[in-house]
Amino acid sequence: QQQQQQQQEFGESPPLQQQQQLTPPEAGAEGAAVRSDEDVEREYGLLLLAVLADGVVDPREREVLARYAEENGLSEARRAGLLAAAGWSETEFREGRRGLPESD
Repeated sequence: QQQQQQQQEFGESPPLQQQQQLTPPEAGAEGAAVRSDEDVEREYGLLLLAVLADGVVDPREREVLARYAEENGLSEARRAGLLAAAGWSETEFREGRRGLPESD
């Protein structure tokens, strides 16, 4: 009875199954949220900083970053800029640790 009263007061919401099928207005054709270039760059930058935090870059970490960049359209130039802003050279990143001699 209480449930019926609440439905009358607040209106009836769609069943859970219907709710799960709804996508937000900003969703893309595949149902994934559309992110701006700034969002992608910020997210990649945060991932990059997390990977670089221990001073060692594992090949799997490089792969995750590369896949994220590719799937989200982040250019090589922008990736290199974010890496440089974090204080790492491309050689250090490729070799997986800091403090290597520059050979770029």
